[in-house]
Formats: sequence, structure tokens, C-alpha cells
Amino acid sequence: MKSFLLKSAFQKPVLALLVVAGTYLVMCSDSINAPTNVPVVLNTKPKERGAKELRVCTQNLFNYNPYNKKKANVQGNALAKRIAFAKCDVVAVQEVLGKTLKKSKAILDTLSKKIEEKTNRSFSSYVGRTHDPRIRNGFLVANDAAKVIALQSLYRSRVPKIDKFGPNRSFIRGPVLLELEVPTKSRDSSCIVTLVVFHLKSKWGYWKDPTKSQYELYRMELAEGLRRLVTKLRRGRKQAGFLLILGDRNSQPNSPSAAILSGRNVLNDFISKNSNLCTTSSNLETKCKPDWRYPPKLVDIFASRFRNFGEKYKVWSYRFKGRGRLYDAIYMPQDEVWVAEDSQGLPTIGVLGKPKGASDHSLLWVDLNW
Repeated sequence: MKSFLLKSAFQKPVLALLVVAGTYLVMCSDSINAPTNVPVVLNTKPKERGAKELRVCTQNLFNYNPYNKKKANVQGNALAKRIAFAKCDVVAVQEVLGKTLKKSKAILDTLSKKIEEKTNRSFSSYVGRTHDPRIRNGFLVANDAAKVIALQSLYRSRVPKIDKFGPNRSFIRGPVLLELEVPTKSRDSSCIVTLVVFHLKSKWGYWKDPTKSQYELYRMELAEGLRRLVTKLRRGRKQAGFLLILGDRNSQPNSPSAAILSGRNVLNDFISKNSNLCTTSSNLETKCKPDWRYPPKLVDIFASRFRNFGEKYKVWSYRFKGRGRLYDAIYMPQDEVWVAEDSQGLPTIGVLGKPKGASDHSLLWVDLNW
């Protein structure tokens, strides 16, 4: 098993690897005609285009602490069992405990060892820098599934403000970028897959929020900053590939922060001088002027299931005040969603909430097939 500390910026050796990896991309990406105007809905059937190339998962670890003797073994085994059952190749993780990178790495290493015991696969762990004094984001990567070629911690990126006289903000739980070179099942070519894991502000301690919005206004600022950051990263790509933004949004799909993250709205729509455009309702839903929405830049693959099929097909990943909520998410750019769909335009995705002792959040997964 290998583990790595995350560097805060790209290093020269990494850039050299990016150039080398780029020579393979014509074979796996440019030769495929991506379908257009295909509805994004849920599919639970096997892909008709062949076996998946990569299964990507996201899981909030619920403050997993292997040094807590009372519950560490139970929770650790439950998390490992869940990840093993889901057959994840890569797991974007949130709430990795540790005041330092070294301590966080050690905790994630403990979990990766448990996963290895249940899967007979070797996993490497990666953690990112953070402004939070106790938790951070990271990744678990199966070494037989992909090769890590670039890492970047994005915690220093600035966040836009609703109130221009308000405090300057940054990502308290910094997003982490991971670039992978993923070989095809035939092993004759490979693709670049970029993952960005995020964790927005939770509702915990909402009674302390002076805006009385359960920190939704803060999440709106974070969502705007994250979408801008991802857009900038995507424009800076020098080779073809696929991008996923995944993690714990801590808000419902119909919330302003979700609308802003997808690009269906922008933060400026909610600024007081534009209050005739969009507002936030008392139950934290988006209320906008009729037809005041933009084409989404990022598609929330799981929320799209509900939009297309309604109540019968709701998916939950968390329970808040006794009610199911879809707080976790996997986003992809609109023109790249096809890589997560079968030949009929239906995405292969899944939710796994068992065993219950693993986390208060369910695990979400998506298969990529190019």
C-alpha cells in the first residue's frame, strides 16, 4: 500500500507526465463521437457499450477516527465493507480527521488497509490541505485501476461575496483536485480523468448563523467560487479528458447553492440590487423570475433522476430532521455526461447506504465508459 501527502501546486515532474499521458488520448477520446441532446436519467442496467472503464465513488467518512477505541473498529469495518461492496476504483472522501496532513494521512491509511483486506486490491491514500482545524478532503485510489499524475490542493482559492463589505472568504474545507491516467480495459490506450472533491458548509450550528439561513448564503458563495474554479481549470486543460466534481454539498438540489453550483443561476442573481430576479425562500429553495435560468454548465447526475421522473424516483443520501435529503452529488460538464451513460443515453449510477454503521451519508457511485 502506498500513501502520499498532497502537494499544494503542480510540480515539474507531474507536468512532464501530463505531456506523456496526452499522447494516448487521441485513441480513447477523439475517435469517439459523443452523443448530443440526450436526456440525463437514471439507469441500473449494465452498459451496452461494454464493461466500465472506471467506477468513481463519493463518501463522507462521518469523522472516522481509528483511535476511538469504542467505535473505530465497527465504523472502519462498515466503511470498508461498503466501499468493497460498491466495487469502487476511486473514492472521493470528505471529513478526513486530522489537525495535520501527517495525521490525516495516517487515518486514511488505516481505512485503506481495511478495504484491502476485503477486496484483495491495493489502495493509495491522498489528503489535501485545509483551513478547517480538524477535517479535510482526500481520495482513495485502487492502484490497479489508475495512475495518479497530478495533485493540487485548492484551499487558497478566494470565494466571491454577497456583501461587498463582508469578510473575505476562502474554502474552509479546501477542494482537492486529482488527475488520473486510466488505462482502457484492453490496455492499448488510456484517458485522463480529473476529479475535484468538495465539502460545503453544513447546517450544524445553524442557530449561530446571523443571516438566519442555516448557512445557505455561505454555501451560495462557496458554490459560486467552486463553479468558477472548475470552469477555469477546464479552460486550462491542454488535452482531452473527463471531469467530475463530487462530494458533500450539504443542501438540496432545489436550493440556491445547488442552482449556483450547476450554473443554472449565478450568485449575482441573488444580490440585493437584483432581488427581482431570484430570492431564497424560507425553506431554502430557489425562487426566480419565470424563465430566469441559464443552461446548466454542470449536470448533477443524481438530481436529474428526480427532475425527469418525479417523486417515485427520489434518491436520498442523508437524513436531516427525520427527512431524506440528497445532500451529496456528482457533477459533470454538460457536454461530457455521455461518458457516464450507456448507448441509450441512460447513466449507470447507484446509491449504497448499508451497512448503517459506516456513515450518516450514503455512498454514491457512477461508472465511466468511453
